[in-house]
Amino acid sequence: MPPIAVSHALVPGDRRVVAWLNHHPRSIMILHAARRHARRLGCRWCVAYVETPASLRTTGNDASQHMLRLCTLAEQMGAEVLAVQAETAQKGLARLFDIKKGAIAMLVIGGNDAGRPFARWRAGPWKHALQLAGNHTPIDIIPL
Repeated sequence: MPPIAVSHALVPGDRRVVAWLNHHPRSIMILHAARRHARRLGCRWCVAYVETPASLRTTGNDASQHMLRLCTLAEQMGAEVLAVQAETAQKGLARLFDIKKGAIAMLVIGGNDAGRPFARWRAGPWKHALQLAGNHTPIDIIPL
């Protein structure tokens, strides 16, 4: 996918690049891409992840430890960390767009459906992001 050209003049100081994290083992690629976009746009960046009731019950497992490591790394790289509480990842993404209305310069999200059976007919979080962002927010989908 070619890089998205966005003028620095279009990104006011309070807008941010948002990296939407998931438990994928290669999610670190999302962090690096978000930081690159933030530097290019001259704005700050943050990472967001969803805390679902199921994920809160399973703290201490490998997935939650991986997410903790990613968030710690993101903070060390200069990002702000946002934990969004919602029933599902899709509802969390919708909540993030409600909370940060107009403050998202770009959304960076991982797309990892390709190898899954029936992926063409499933709506992964990145597909929901495209629908929610509409024409207002540029999205960079990082293949994981």
